[in-house]
Amino acid sequence: LTYLSLQNWMGEDAALQFPVIKSIAQIFLITVLPALIGIIISQRFPDLSFKMRTPVKLVSILFMVFVVIGLVRANSANLVEQLNLLGLPIFLLATLAISMGYLLGRIVGLDASQQCTLGIEIGVQNAGTAILVAGGLLHNPMMALTALTYGVLMNVPAFILLIYRNRNLFSPRQTVRLR
Repeated sequence: LTYLSLQNWMGEDAALQFPVIKSIAQIFLITVLPALIGIIISQRFPDLSFKMRTPVKLVSILFMVFVVIGLVRANSANLVEQLNLLGLPIFLLATLAISMGYLLGRIVGLDASQQCTLGIEIGVQNAGTAILVAGGLLHNPMMALTALTYGVLMNVPAFILLIYRNRNLFSPRQTVRLR
């Protein structure tokens, strides 16, 4: 699909320069491999997997906060211009994508955890892929900047959904130990 899009929007030369095999390998390493590792750990060590669920959620939330801070710091000059131009439409797109994923999960009868996962997958995953393709594979900073702007703004509704879904983790009655 990326190859055809490049051919349509940027011409035959850009489409011919798209490294298909390299992009498949990088996307596999970033998306599929971590999921497979998680599945294997969950199947082989279910007690450990259950025990680590809460700490992993907390670390994931903290990681997301640090990624957003890092992205904003590294690109603050360009992000200001992008936010003024595309901020509202991108924020609305991210909110709509995450909300639709969450609601779709609810409509088809998924449990609350799966609803949250579907919302995050639909609204968040593509930004990382877009940044990888635009910046890492096509070496096009302007395309990567738009994806980065989405990547920063998508975290606001994603973070709100995660806080809502995990609100019990932040209650004063429950103590979480990280070792």
